[in-house]
Order: sequence, then structure tokens, then C-alpha cells
Amino acid sequence: MDFSYTPEQQRLIARVRELGDFIQPYELECEMNNGLTPEAHATIRQAVLDAELQAVNMPREWGGAGLTTM
Repeated sequence: MDFSYTPEQQRLIARVRELGDFIQPYELECEMNNGLTPEAHATIRQAVLDAELQAVNMPREWGGAGLTTM
């Protein structure tokens, strides 16, 4: 039995890692200010949309990523 990641799974992992690396610098700002500025929020929102990782377990036809919770 092969438990290797498929190429699609490997691309998903890379997108998640890239998005996490992008968002991480905003964490301290969020903690220190009890939230993000509207500009920072918009920047992160757009990054999530660009990575196609919004609403990951919702169907694509509903605006989600069409992934399972697994």
C-alpha cells in the first residue's frame, strides 16, 4: 500500500505552507491590537482567495475550495 502524497496533495500542502508563511507576520499585530486593521484583513483575505483555500470544505459551486475535512 502506497501512502505517498499525490501530486495534487503535494501542491495543496505547498499552498497551505505558503499561505501560513504569508499570514504569520500578522499574528503579533493581531494579538497586540486585539485584531487586524481593515487593510491587513483585506490583504490576508485576498491571499486566502488567491491560494484557493477559502471555505475549504464547502463545494466549489458555493464559493468554497471543494476539499474534504481530511
